[in-house]
Amino acid sequence: NHALDGQKKLAHYTQVSEVINSYYQGSFETVDRAKRELKAI
Repeated sequence: NHALDGQKKLAHYTQVSEVINSYYQGSFETVDRAKRELKAI
């Protein structure tokens, strides 16, 4: 079933992009925290 394969791929890409987004979000928060800690010194 071609449509089903397409849906599976789409679900996989959605999952991957969510993981990537949360990774970037997390790294930006880490950078922000590091900057704040540097200013506090």
